[in-house]
Amino acid sequence: MAHLRHAREKVAAALATISDIQQFDFPYDDAKEAIAVVKDKFTGLQDTLGLLSDNSNPDTVRTVCRRVTEALFQYLPILGFLIRATDVRGPLEFHRPFLRITRKLLGSDARLIISSDWDFSPYTIIFPDLFGGYRFVMVALPTSEACNALITPLAAHELGHNVWAKEGLREEFERAALEKLIAKIQGPRWDEFKKTFNLANPDQLTDLVGTQLWENAWVWAVAQCEEIFCDFIGVVLFRESYLLAFDYLIAPGLPGDRPERYPSMKNRIEAMSSAAKKLGIDVPTDFEERFDEEDGEAEPQKALLLSLSDEISNMLLDELLVVAIDKIKCAGIEACDKAAVDKIVDAYKKMVPASGTTGIDAVVNAAWKFKNTHSHYWASYHPRMKNNEANRLRLLNDLVLKSFEIFEIERLQEYNGQ
Repeated sequence: MAHLRHAREKVAAALATISDIQQFDFPYDDAKEAIAVVKDKFTGLQDTLGLLSDNSNPDTVRTVCRRVTEALFQYLPILGFLIRATDVRGPLEFHRPFLRITRKLLGSDARLIISSDWDFSPYTIIFPDLFGGYRFVMVALPTSEACNALITPLAAHELGHNVWAKEGLREEFERAALEKLIAKIQGPRWDEFKKTFNLANPDQLTDLVGTQLWENAWVWAVAQCEEIFCDFIGVVLFRESYLLAFDYLIAPGLPGDRPERYPSMKNRIEAMSSAAKKLGIDVPTDFEERFDEEDGEAEPQKALLLSLSDEISNMLLDELLVVAIDKIKCAGIEACDKAAVDKIVDAYKKMVPASGTTGIDAVVNAAWKFKNTHSHYWASYHPRMKNNEANRLRLLNDLVLKSFEIFEIERLQEYNGQ
C-alpha cells in the first residue's frame, strides 16, 4: 500500500533530521527539551505505522497517513525555529533573566526559547497541544536585530500572548466585547448598520444570517484586545524602554491596508501612551506623531465592521490595563524607579556594566536613557569614540548584555546563599 510505505519513509526522514538537530550546540537546555517533545511525537507516529500493514483497514491507513502529513506541516517550522535558537548572535545573556519573569507569570515549570527569524516582526509560537499546555514560551526576534539588546523589551509583548492564552482571557473578553458590540449596533450605530447591510429591524441581528453580518467585528475586536493587552504587559514590565523599542522597530509603520486583527496604529499608540501616563511613565516627546496611520481603504461593509471593532476594543482599554497590572502584581514583579535607572546610567558613563541592579527593566531603561540623552558623552572623553557612533552603539549594547549577565549571577549568588 503506497500510502503506508510513503508515510513510514517520511516519518523516518523526520526522525533522522531530528536526531541530527539534537547534535547542535544549544546554549540552553529548553530548546533541547522542546526538540525531544517533537521527537516523541514522531516516534509515536512511527509506532502507530508499525502496527499497520497492507491488510489493515484502508480507511484507518489513510487516516494515520493524513496525521503524518499534518504533523510534518505543523512541526517542521517549529524545528526550524528551534534550530535558529542556536544562533549566538542572539541576546543569550537576556535569556535567563527573562526566564525568571516568564516563570513568575506562567509558573515554575515554564520554558523559554528565544530565536531569530527572517520575519521582521517579532512573534511567538503557542502550541499547547504539542507541548502539553503552555510550558514553552517561544519568542522570535528579527535576525537583523537579534543581537540588539535595546529591543529586548519587545519580548514582553510575545510573553503577553502566552499569558493571555494560559489565563483564558480570550473567553473573558469575548463576553465583554459581544455585549458591547450588540449594544452599539442596536443603539447609536443602528441606522448606519441597517443601511449598510440592508436590514429592516434590530431583531435580525440575532438570527443566523444576522449573526454572520457582525461576527467579524466581534472576532477582530477580541483579537485587537489581545494585542493591546500584550502591549500593556510590555509597558508595565519595561516602562519607557518598551515604548522606545517599539518606536525603533515599528515607526513610522507600513503603508497599505491594516491587518483586521490588530488595532489601528493610531489606536494602538494612543492606548500605550495613555497606559504609560496612568502608570507615571514618561512618554517620549511626540511619540504619537512618530507613527503613520494605515492608508488603505476598505469597502463600506468592511470599513463599518473595522470601525465597530476599533470602537469596542477602545471601550475595553481600562479593563485590559487593570488585568495586565494585576497579573504582573500577583507575580510579584516590581517596576524599577528612576533612581535605579540613573545609577546604571552613571555606570555606563564609566564604560562599565551595572551591578546591584533591581531588574533587567532598569538595565535596558538606562541604556535607552544613555543613548538618547548622553550619546556624545563617550565622544567627549574617549578619543576612540569620537565621530564613531557605530562603536558607541556596539559598546552600549555590550554593556547592556553584560549587565544582564551580572544581574543573573547576582540572583544565583542570592539563591545559593540562602
